[in-house]
Amino acid sequence: MNEQTNNNQQTITEEKITAEQNNPNWLDEELKNANTMVGNLPDGLHLEENKTTEIMIDLDKGPFRTYEDKTNGTVKKIIPCIVNGEEKAWWLNTHNPIYKQLLEKLKTGQKVFKIFRIGKMKDTRYTIVEE
Repeated sequence: MNEQTNNNQQTITEEKITAEQNNPNWLDEELKNANTMVGNLPDGLHLEENKTTEIMIDLDKGPFRTYEDKTNGTVKKIIPCIVNGEEKAWWLNTHNPIYKQLLEKLKTGQKVFKIFRIGKMKDTRYTIVEE
């Protein structure tokens, strides 16, 4: 079994090397895609667990950028916002219920939100705190 695993790994490595040799500019293409995927963004927004944070969504930046994570099959919107005077980028899964809630409130003209976060990773939940 160990020999078969080594043969499979060797085959995969050989295929990758062959593909790279056939396209000597593959690193240039990776760099180009990396830049268009995210571009120049501020630091990511990190909301503390069990804490309410006030954020202002910056609509002046235009439509939210989209990031497709093909490995995990998720789509995230990169939402520019300001927290404590600092520009941040909130990477928000479009399937998260708060995404639709934010869009609906942004349509009414609301830009400032108090967000409460609980959970971690896939169990993260956000709530808009109403006053």
